[in-house]
Amino acid sequence: MQYDKVSDYQGRYFSSGRNGSSGAGVEVKNHAAAVDSWIYDKFRVYYNSKYNCEIACQTIAPRATANLNSSVKNNNASGQNVS
Repeated sequence: MQYDKVSDYQGRYFSSGRNGSSGAGVEVKNHAAAVDSWIYDKFRVYYNSKYNCEIACQTIAPRATANLNSSVKNNNASGQNVS
C-alpha cells in the first residue's frame, strides 16, 4: 500500500490485499496492471521515475479501482497523490 509519493518503485514489492494475493512478492516497478486506490485524493502513475509525465502517465480518481492504460500498464516507475 502506498500512502505518499514514491519517486522510484524499484525495490518495492506487492503484498496481498482485499482483492487477493496474486502478484504478492513481485517488484512493483514495471509490473502493475491496475490500481486499487483507498485514498481521498487522485493518484497518478508515471511511466518514468521521479514523477515525469513526459512519455506517459495516468490519473486515477479518488477511492477508485482502475486498469492502467496501455501506456503505463507494466511500464510504471513512480506514483503520487495529486489534488
